[in-house]
Amino acid sequence: MKKWIIENPYVIFFTGTFMSIGLTSLGAYQRVFHITGILIMLFSFYLMYLKSKKK
Repeated sequence: MKKWIIENPYVIFFTGTFMSIGLTSLGAYQRVFHITGILIMLFSFYLMYLKSKKK
């Protein structure tokens, strides 16, 4: 699982993008999803860095 996540960081990035933009229509939990989505996107940049170091 760890190897797959490092090899496919764009899946994680778009999941975070969807959470931060798409799920904000839920009202009271808008900030929670926005902050969580941004943190997931930042984590995906770290995964992209790991992938570049692996090559």
